[in-house]
Amino acid sequence: MIMITAAEIARREQQRRNLRKETYKSILEKFSKKIQTASERGERQVHLTVPPLVVGFPLYPLEEARVYLERQLVRAGYTVRRGLEPGEYLVTWEKARPARAAPPPPEPQDEMFTSLANLQKTAQQLRKGR
Repeated sequence: MIMITAAEIARREQQRRNLRKETYKSILEKFSKKIQTASERGERQVHLTVPPLVVGFPLYPLEEARVYLERQLVRAGYTVRRGLEPGEYLVTWEKARPARAAPPPPEPQDEMFTSLANLQKTAQQLRKGR
C-alpha cells in the first residue's frame, strides 16, 4: 500500500476549490442574466435564489455559495437584502452604487517616492481620525 502524500492532498483540495468556484461563477452568470432581463423590462429589482444544486457540477456547500454570491453582487454595486429563506435575495439597483473598481496601476515613478506618498496619505487619514 502506497501512502498518499501531503502534496497530493493539497492538489486535490485545490481542484475541489477551483471546481466550487466554477460552480459559483455559473450561478452568478445566471443571476446576471436574470438581472439584465429584469432591467430591460424596466424593473428595478429582482428576486434571486441560490439553487441547492447545479446540473453538471458536483454538490457544493450551500452556505459558502451564498456568502460568495452575495459578496459578488454587492461588489458589482447592487443593494442586496436577504429573503426569508436561506439563499433568497432581493437585489435592487434603484440607488445604484458604482462597482468597486480595481485600483489603478501605479504610475511608473521612483518606488521610494511612491512609498513616501502612501505613508503621507496614511498619516493624514490618522490625523483626521483624532
